[in-house]
Amino acid sequence: MNELDVTGGASAAREWTQRTLGTGHDALALFEPDVILPDQFFTSCRRTAGIEPERLLMLAVLEEAVDSYRTCAFARDARSRQTFAEAHEWFESSDRSWLFAFESICDVLEIDANYIRGRLREWRVDASLRLRLTRVALLRPAFAPARVSGTGRRHHSS
Repeated sequence: MNELDVTGGASAAREWTQRTLGTGHDALALFEPDVILPDQFFTSCRRTAGIEPERLLMLAVLEEAVDSYRTCAFARDARSRQTFAEAHEWFESSDRSWLFAFESICDVLEIDANYIRGRLREWRVDASLRLRLTRVALLRPAFAPARVSGTGRRHHSS
């Protein structure tokens, strides 16, 4: 087997890597996602020297959409719920017909749109779970005293 056998899966990748590079390397580690905060991502994009104003504007639109999505995801007031719905719809759209569509912005900024969508979905599930756990913790009393039932003997009147 001269090439990496894609049908062999993870074990074939490990075998090929060990034969090619020796032990201590794992080819699948190359494909593990990096975990960074949105602020770190957007800051690194801004540092790029010579970035055109149009790209900076697109980056600002994307950053605002992520912020709106995260800020309004669990809102209770109608205006914030509407803001979240619009941001959610914008991210889920595959439309490329206008310059500031999500897919168009990702194309120009060379960002994988599906990766952003997946990370937003993961964040929403995690945040929803944390919110539910917080609500349960707030409803449960911090200290529940044990019931005192006396001596445990019944008194019968004769």
